[in-house]
Amino acid sequence: MSKHIDKKLASKIISASESLKVVLIDRLGQEGLYGPSECARNIYLIDDGDNVIWQVRSGFDSDGGAFTNITFTDGRLQGYRWDGGMYDIDLNTGKAEPGLLLR
Repeated sequence: MSKHIDKKLASKIISASESLKVVLIDRLGQEGLYGPSECARNIYLIDDGDNVIWQVRSGFDSDGGAFTNITFTDGRLQGYRWDGGMYDIDLNTGKAEPGLLLR
């Protein structure tokens, strides 16, 4: 089974390459609808056919903290979580590691 993303639901889309895009879906405060882990895993890498290559994951997903922004600078993908954490996201795997606390 392959997963697809409807880009109309995206709050932000960033081109990672000619054929790949990083998509942020707004899930802030929607744990009752999607569950904490799904809300916390709201960044996707998709191909030209909107097929999901990976869905972000970290060791803190059970807390339900949604990402609220993404940046891509000099080949470095980062995601900001509503709790003030900036995460470095591996573009190949989607694994997010905490970097800075920006409160």
